[in-house]
Amino acid sequence: MNNGTKSVSPILLLILAISFVGMGSCVQKEIPDRKGQTMRLNDIPESSWRRLESKKIFFGHQSVGYNIVEGMKDLIRENSSVRLNIVESADPASYEGPVFGHWKVGKNGDPGSKCDAFRDYLEKGIGEKADIAFFKFCYVDVDNETDIRALFDRYDEGIHRIKKRYPHLRIIHVTAPLMVEGTDFKTTIKRWLGRKDRWYQANERRNRLNEMIRQEYAGKAPIYELDRVESTTPGGARTRVKGTGGDYFELFPGYTIDGGHLNEEGRKAAAAELLVLLASISDE
Repeated sequence: MNNGTKSVSPILLLILAISFVGMGSCVQKEIPDRKGQTMRLNDIPESSWRRLESKKIFFGHQSVGYNIVEGMKDLIRENSSVRLNIVESADPASYEGPVFGHWKVGKNGDPGSKCDAFRDYLEKGIGEKADIAFFKFCYVDVDNETDIRALFDRYDEGIHRIKKRYPHLRIIHVTAPLMVEGTDFKTTIKRWLGRKDRWYQANERRNRLNEMIRQEYAGKAPIYELDRVESTTPGGARTRVKGTGGDYFELFPGYTIDGGHLNEEGRKAAAAELLVLLASISDE
């Protein structure tokens, strides 16, 4: 007997429960952290921009790196004080004079190849000419099975070799970019059941790698905290995922076109942070 009351479908209850859990998760993502805000470009004195303009810089990257370079071009068009000679080249001849040079290094999904390729390009002539050099990993270089300690050790060993050979060269360390939390139905079900999905495990490892970079090089060398920029909203909050092992940062959804690559707003935020860092290094 239903006494005039309709029963609720178990499937509907499941959907409602998942929706409720998802809503609670979103509420916990925005946590104020004003330290993550990007300094405005017009806070940099003209003299710093002119010193940066005279430098020879090499940046190794893959696709997110192209997003950042495009963001730099956006900002240069919008700010007359910022003038850089941006050239896509790994030819040592391109580094005879002031330049912001960039080139693809290694293969996506193989972070070791990027460590090796960066060193190889420097040893083929760029290392003798450049003032500043750096490269970045991609989010696809770290997955749910990556041995973070082994990857960091390989990176650190390569950097020490470079510094020993080119003591004049200023190396910038770059934190790994992040991704947006998976929101598909299968992923949501796993989280509702208390299971860690592959996305969460991969982003957790990216966060761990980034902390290793900060712990090792903070106070010793400049760090381009790409992960901090990517996870900081325009309002200055950090975008987090709350898990059983603690909070982990993720890419702010408003900065991406596909969960990993940067849209116009995201690339400009990342580029602004890099330009400010480069300008501060040029003053030293």
